[in-house]
Amino acid sequence: MKKLFLYVFLVLMICNVAKALSLMPLREVVEKNANSNTDPAFQVYVFNRCAGVYSYSASIFLKANKKDMVMQFNEFSSKFATMAGVVLVTKLNYSQDDALKTVGESLKEMGSLYAEDGKENYLKTGSHLEGSYILDDVKVCSLILK
Repeated sequence: MKKLFLYVFLVLMICNVAKALSLMPLREVVEKNANSNTDPAFQVYVFNRCAGVYSYSASIFLKANKKDMVMQFNEFSSKFATMAGVVLVTKLNYSQDDALKTVGESLKEMGSLYAEDGKENYLKTGSHLEGSYILDDVKVCSLILK
């Protein structure tokens, strides 16, 4: 019985430690798909990731009462969402309504995934962004905006 308890305990500990991130860091995604940067589906994915990370970051800044950062990050999120929508309509033949719906759903999903990892990072480090791939995703997206 003790061995069974120990085994279950160790398995649970390993599963907890081995918990994967919800999203692969964007830098890795871009590097692994360097030949795909002109692929419209890849562009939409990257733009949606950027819209999501900026939206999530804005929500963190809102909690910290950093209103200037909230406005700026919401603006960046909107720019990326618009870019994703434009690609969906012009290159992937989505209707404007379908593109809007798709981008909205993706933004919601990305936000949830970033929130999950941000919460996990907060429990480990005391920060939602610092010391996580999320902050690096913001940096990657800022380079795309330039």
